[in-house]
Amino acid sequence: MSAHLVRRILLRSALFALQLTLPQWVRSRGASICIFIFMRAMATGSIGWGVAAQGLGTPLACRHCFPSDPRRTGAARAERLDLAE
Repeated sequence: MSAHLVRRILLRSALFALQLTLPQWVRSRGASICIFIFMRAMATGSIGWGVAAQGLGTPLACRHCFPSDPRRTGAARAERLDLAE
């Protein structure tokens, strides 16, 4: 399952739970706070991976980020990472 799909499922589940549990007068504010926290966490994670890629090098950081990607195993590890894929 891709990370993008997991993020979408997580956000939709959280928003659905908020819609069911919050009183009507505060639903939109609760949903906006939930989205704000989720987006801030994604931005913080992006900064973290950017720092990791800068310190470790992009190929090594991507191998840690996508450990089960078949393109990163075997002979592909010895090749230079192609970011155009």
